[in-house]
Amino acid sequence: MTTLNLKNFSKPVKKCYEKCMENFDSFEISLNNFTRKLKKSLNDTFGEKVFTMDEESFIPYLERIHTKDLYLTMGMSTGNEKAWEIFEERFAPKINDFAQYYADDEDIAEDVFAYTKSSLFVKIKKTGKPKIDSYNGRGSLESWLKVIVYREVITHQKNRVKTISLDSIVLGVEEDHDYVSEIKTISKILTSGFKSLEEKDKVLLREYYILKQPERILADKYNVNVSTISRRLRKICDHLYLVFFTLAKNDFHLERQDAQEMFSKFGKSWHSNVAEILA
Repeated sequence: MTTLNLKNFSKPVKKCYEKCMENFDSFEISLNNFTRKLKKSLNDTFGEKVFTMDEESFIPYLERIHTKDLYLTMGMSTGNEKAWEIFEERFAPKINDFAQYYADDEDIAEDVFAYTKSSLFVKIKKTGKPKIDSYNGRGSLESWLKVIVYREVITHQKNRVKTISLDSIVLGVEEDHDYVSEIKTISKILTSGFKSLEEKDKVLLREYYILKQPERILADKYNVNVSTISRRLRKICDHLYLVFFTLAKNDFHLERQDAQEMFSKFGKSWHSNVAEILA
């Protein structure tokens, strides 16, 4: 069995690491951690054969890995503020462009943009690490994000047909009785969940989700970095996620899977539902 290590290629790997540091500062990423991540990327992309080569044959394979993007996402994964600021500046506009290009509806584009950005923070249950950590450098970070956005647009547009909004109930549109019951249940859970927030967190959610103020504008308003706003929004949403499912289980006796299925039906009504509750 091939030993998967990069000891024989320490010079080109170190040179690659130093170039990344020149571009992005240290991000407090050690050479050992960078090497470990790079080793996994090489193995996932090219297989074990790459570790049996001589240095001259190895270098072209190393150059095919998008190491600068990989290094940036490593910084993001560890919560480095500077890394998230760079991502926000360079890639957030691209996420928005992709969403606008693929979506056939402005509201869906906005939802996909917001969801894609926030989903990068969310820890994957299997690994315990944020989604951004799953980027492996096989393709460019821009291409990786484009695929994610495209898939989310498809999912959002498919689910749009199944989506039932609170507005339809308010306006008296006839709906299936079970759906009406589910809407009322979700409304109660959402309302109780938001009541658990501090006032400053409610204000931030109103500004971002309802008033559509970009993180950059909010950062200027509160005199903090963009990454600080991103982290605050992430923490608030993480808190709400836990509260919602706790309420669903304790107050409405819903199993986690049942609650997830119910919420998924109304996910695209998020802005209108939240707007009513936060107004």
